[in-house]
Amino acid sequence: MQGDAGARFIQFLCASVVIALPSWLYWRVEKQLDECAAAGYRCASGRFPPSLIYSIFAGAFGMLDFAVGALNMWFDVHVLVVVAFDLLAACFYVAGGINLIVLYHTQDNIRDTKFEIDTGFQFIGGIVSLLTAYLIGNWARMDRKRARPAMYVRGG
Repeated sequence: MQGDAGARFIQFLCASVVIALPSWLYWRVEKQLDECAAAGYRCASGRFPPSLIYSIFAGAFGMLDFAVGALNMWFDVHVLVVVAFDLLAACFYVAGGINLIVLYHTQDNIRDTKFEIDTGFQFIGGIVSLLTAYLIGNWARMDRKRARPAMYVRGG
C-alpha cells in the first residue's frame, strides 16, 4: 500500500512536533519551579506537568503508529493491526489536544504560541490518523472484493 506514504510523512511530522514542543515546555516549567523553590517561595505548577507528559506520550505513540504504517508499506502487516494503531493514535492525539485546550483556556491572559502550535499539531495528527485508518480499511476492503474467485459456468 504505497498510496499512504504522504499521510505517513505527515504523521511523522506531527509526532515529531508533538514530542519536541511538550518536552521543551516541560523543561521550561520544571526550570521555573526550581527557580521559584530556590527563591524560597511556595510554587504551584497546577496541571501543566502531567498534561505535558501526556502530550509527550501521545507524540511517542504517534511515532509508533508511523513506524507500524511505514512497515506496512514494505512488509505485509495485517490490516487490522495498522488500522487499530491509527485509531488509537487518533484518540490519543485528540484527547491530548482537548486536554491542552482546557488547560490553556483556564489560565488568565496567558498567550504562548508553543501551546497553540502543539495543540494544533495534535489535532492535525488526529485527523490524519483517522483519514489514514479509513483509507487503509477501504483499500483492504477493495482488495478483498477484487481477490474473490470468479464464477465459472460448467459445461458451456
